[in-house]
Amino acid sequence: MEAAEDVNGYVTASVRHFMTKTTSEADLPLGLSIEEATGEIARAIGLPEVDLENRAQRYELFVHRRNGGADHLNPSARVGDAIAPGDLVEPLPEVTPGHPGA
Repeated sequence: MEAAEDVNGYVTASVRHFMTKTTSEADLPLGLSIEEATGEIARAIGLPEVDLENRAQRYELFVHRRNGGADHLNPSARVGDAIAPGDLVEPLPEVTPGHPGA
């Protein structure tokens, strides 16, 4: 995938809610980090902000590509470098090894 040169633009991707499996389209700013985009997406689709033990819930962003590939996205990557038009992105709860429920 080529790096985006214009960080002021947007990429249109599908966003899937992992609990309901509903999808919608979203225009994601190219200049956002994946970490920033994950937070924006989680809030926009109404994912829980706290877990079952009332701790802050963090999410990781995964992408499902049109060619059938799938990747976990690095939080420090930029949207314009990591997500292509038509990709399906899905925030999933962050899993901490050794933590109950992991």
